[in-house]
Amino acid sequence: MDLKKYLVRLVNAIRSENFNEAKYRGMAYWHGIKIATTPLSASYGTIGFTATVYSDEGQFDISCDLELGEITIDDVPWREYINTMILAEHEISVNYSDDTPTLELSTPEGEDMMIDLKKVKKKYLQEYIDNFDINEEVLIWWRNGEDAAKKNGVPFNNIRDHYNDYEKYIKNLQRICNKLYY
Repeated sequence: MDLKKYLVRLVNAIRSENFNEAKYRGMAYWHGIKIATTPLSASYGTIGFTATVYSDEGQFDISCDLELGEITIDDVPWREYINTMILAEHEISVNYSDDTPTLELSTPEGEDMMIDLKKVKKKYLQEYIDNFDINEEVLIWWRNGEDAAKKNGVPFNNIRDHYNDYEKYIKNLQRICNKLYY
């Protein structure tokens, strides 16, 4: 079973209140994968639960805080977590330092790119893609001529190759963005 789809299915069951967490307090199978739940408690009582999923791909904690109305997977909002899994499949890592998720990836020719997003959501990545100006990016490197570009480490022999690399980068990023759930 595709782990992303399984996690989304489990979260949706929790959100629609079709998941009986008390049934899984020991360890049991939910749609073929072992899970175990533990209550989330506060000084005044139970406020939710954590469902630990034990799959071949690892262990995942899905926490449901009923008081805040939040569901997280490994302490990341669940929608962002699922999108992060999709990005990882495409060799894009997400760094969550400073409370701002930063995507770390490369262009087809190997230029390192960093994309700061408000959240790991489809609409924010689409906004980046829509606002990416290839001409402006190329000019940053080539503004002072070929010698300056080489001195700054540009791995291209000409502006056209650099432009084509960015063009492929944006097309690939758009394909990935289209695969994101949210």
